[in-house]
Amino acid sequence: MENISVKSKLDPENNWVFCHRGLWKNQSEQNSPTAFHRAQSLSFSVEIDLRIYLNQVYVSHDSINMIENQKLKYFTFSTTRLALNIKSDGLHPYLEYLRENLIMSSSFVFDGSIPEMLKFKNLNFPHALRLSEYEQSLAWPVRYVWLDGFYSDWWINNKKINRIMEKKEIIIVSPEIHGREHKKVWEWLLIKRNEGHSNLSICTDKPEEIIRFSSGLK
Repeated sequence: MENISVKSKLDPENNWVFCHRGLWKNQSEQNSPTAFHRAQSLSFSVEIDLRIYLNQVYVSHDSINMIENQKLKYFTFSTTRLALNIKSDGLHPYLEYLRENLIMSSSFVFDGSIPEMLKFKNLNFPHALRLSEYEQSLAWPVRYVWLDGFYSDWWINNKKINRIMEKKEIIIVSPEIHGREHKKVWEWLLIKRNEGHSNLSICTDKPEEIIRFSSGLK
């Protein structure tokens, strides 16, 4: 086991942090079973990208990675909280076996096209819809909201978002994923969580760092 300087590998408090494409140590590990299971072993939540090719589901972001172990069947699911990023239409039949697992672990699918997400909705899959600078309303009521800011932290002190935060489970995309400074958002998030907003989570490329940052603010 690697010596990773976060809380105990069994600490459930880590599950408010989604590891973006797993807990990777270099770019080549993103969306790999190694990065996925490393995050899982430390009780982090995990975001991964799913695509379909020749009736096989692969964990891959921009294009199909034809490495055999990138197939979803090599990723072991348990009680880990998941955000499954839908990169291809037609995935829902292949994910049916995970539906009950997603429900039990407060996991969800997200980011597919609206027609595709509607299929997941009609099949009673837990799912999130996204809000961003370009997506300012939810197509239908949902439990989970994926809150993104491509060019700014537009949602901080936004009255509409503040109202949504009182009712929904919110997963915030950390700004460093889009190449921006992240400390302001981290501080805001941790203050809100310390005030009792346990419905707020974050998806980040720096899961270990935010845990250390969180400990420093307590």
